[in-house]
Amino acid sequence: MDAEGVGRVGAFDVRRVDETIERLRAADYRFGGGACCEAVLAELRTAHRMFAAGATDSVRTRLCGAVADLHNLAG
Repeated sequence: MDAEGVGRVGAFDVRRVDETIERLRAADYRFGGGACCEAVLAELRTAHRMFAAGATDSVRTRLCGAVADLHNLAG
């Protein structure tokens, strides 16, 4: 997927979001939420742009779950 959210989102893209969530959650647990707040918000902006791209139903479902998890982490 390109920076403008155009193109296709694949399983690799969602896996990257999931891996980023794992790293950010680890930082949150270790240092507190303030340590990763800006990074979480930046990742949310990127992930939301992915919805403008094409994706299979399976990938879109996984993306929805990842974005929900990001919102949970932001909270």
